[in-house]
Amino acid sequence: SLFRETPSEVLGRAGTYVTRGVADEHHVDMTFPSGARAHIFASWLHPYKEQKLVVVGEKAMAVFEDSEADKARKLRLYRHVIDTSGPVPEPKKAEEELIAYDLTAEPLRAECQHFIDCCTTGATPLTDATEGLAVLAALVAAS
Repeated sequence: SLFRETPSEVLGRAGTYVTRGVADEHHVDMTFPSGARAHIFASWLHPYKEQKLVVVGEKAMAVFEDSEADKARKLRLYRHVIDTSGPVPEPKKAEEELIAYDLTAEPLRAECQHFIDCCTTGATPLTDATEGLAVLAALVAAS
C-alpha cells in the first residue's frame, strides 16, 4: 500500500525455537517493480515491545513508533543528507522533526466507521478486496 504496487518478489524465513512447528519469529523481504524494497521482522520472543515503521526516501526518513510512550514523539521525520563529494559517502545527520497528527483518534474506531460508511453509501473502501488479495498473496509467499 505504501508503494502503491504489489511486490514482485517475496522471501520469508521463520525461526522456530520454543515449540516445534510454531514460528517464534519471522523475517520477510519484499522487492517491488519500481525497485523499492521492504523488510518486516516480527518476534514474540523479544524482551521489549516494539511496533515501528521506518520509511526511507530520497530526501528524508519517516519513523512511526507506536510503542513510544510520549505520544507527541510517535511520528518523526529525519532529513539526513549523504555527502558523496569525497571518496567515501559521509552521513550528515539532521535533528528530528516531530510531526503532529490527531492524537485523540482511535484507529480501530475509524476503520470500523469507514467500513460502515462504505456499506451504507456503496463507496469503495480505502483497502478493498483487490488489496486484500494482494496482501494474502504476499503472506502466502512469505510463508
